[in-house]
Amino acid sequence: MLRDVVRDLASTNERRVVASCERLVDVVEQRELEPREIADLALSIASSGIALSLDARNSALADVPSSGAPGSLSTLLCPYLLVACGVRVPKISASGSVAGGIDTLAMLPGFRAELDDQEAASLLDRVGIFHTLQSPRLCPADRVLVDVRRRRAMMANPSLAAVSLLSKKLAVRGTHAVFDFRVGSEGNIGVDFPEARHAARLLLRAASELRLSVAVVLTDNRSSPTTAIGRLESLRLLWEALSGSLTAGLDLRHVEVCVELAARAVALAREQAFTAKQVAEVAEGLASGRAMNAFIQHVAAQGAATDPGRFVADALSAQTVELVTSDEEGLWFPPPLGDLKKFAKDRSRAGDPGIGYRCVVMPGAQVSRNQPVAQVRSKIPLALPPGLRGATVAGAFQYLDAEVVGANYVATDDGSMDAGV
Repeated sequence: MLRDVVRDLASTNERRVVASCERLVDVVEQRELEPREIADLALSIASSGIALSLDARNSALADVPSSGAPGSLSTLLCPYLLVACGVRVPKISASGSVAGGIDTLAMLPGFRAELDDQEAASLLDRVGIFHTLQSPRLCPADRVLVDVRRRRAMMANPSLAAVSLLSKKLAVRGTHAVFDFRVGSEGNIGVDFPEARHAARLLLRAASELRLSVAVVLTDNRSSPTTAIGRLESLRLLWEALSGSLTAGLDLRHVEVCVELAARAVALAREQAFTAKQVAEVAEGLASGRAMNAFIQHVAAQGAATDPGRFVADALSAQTVELVTSDEEGLWFPPPLGDLKKFAKDRSRAGDPGIGYRCVVMPGAQVSRNQPVAQVRSKIPLALPPGLRGATVAGAFQYLDAEVVGANYVATDDGSMDAGV
């Protein structure tokens, strides 16, 4: 059965592709795929479009893809950190349900979120990066598979996640990748670290079958890793990170995680051992403004018709703002990510894609009764559901840095996992 699925995924007949994706999900509902099966399926999806073969002699190719989840900046910020270090970034993404990286950039008027192979290659040569949705010429079968996974509630399946993630790397040959596996109920890869480690090992074994140069890092997404949820808020947070104007400790800690993810990708692309040297290089690229310049040049080259900073300021000022206040004195915690995600998704479907939620105090902060703790921005005034006001509790709280786990799991030619990177 899988042999037929592998064949039909590369078909130009859309009905046949949809049917093959349905049959694939039927199989995966019954059992986990073997690494070789994942590799074959990823190859077939990559061959459903054009496989770009680019000259990597003068500049290596790398990316930091993720398993998805709201609140993280890694797929938005890391590409510009890489470009600032002289690494080119070919990025093919699936649309997110709330604030995927490509959806966030598409908020910019004129930004072209779907490219063909020639446009993508041209951008890579001109500005060192392209970022596109799957398109009729770049991994079209993956868009179908993601749609089927969403409809059948299979986004969090490790086998299917590995197929999708690896297929997009195969579409641009020679791309090194550090995958950000976001651990948590909304991260599509595992609700806890043991589950996510299993998913990482599965992807890495399939990557080894394909002889891909990849690594996996597990990041803690059990609660929001930043203060912002939503597309416009994510764009605002990206601008603040690139301009060095972040102030919230939660956001600053998250940028440190993104710097490490990008530094690991730099090391992988250059075939170097990962050390503090790459971390320092990436941090300097951010502090110097090179990453900001890479962002501005990229979005303009991909069609954005306005200055991103001005657009963010104008769009935010046009929204209504509702302050969220604490119900009582105590330690305040934001609502569960799943509840915020559902709220943002429902509002976006209702015609408000810029809906955003942003904390104004740190999770676990001591607050007084009726103190502002968050704000909701939207096109029209709205009544925030009571469950989205967060919760205050009594007791002590210690904030822990985001835990980066599993960076040493790197696919090797013999199918093992190298623990020395």
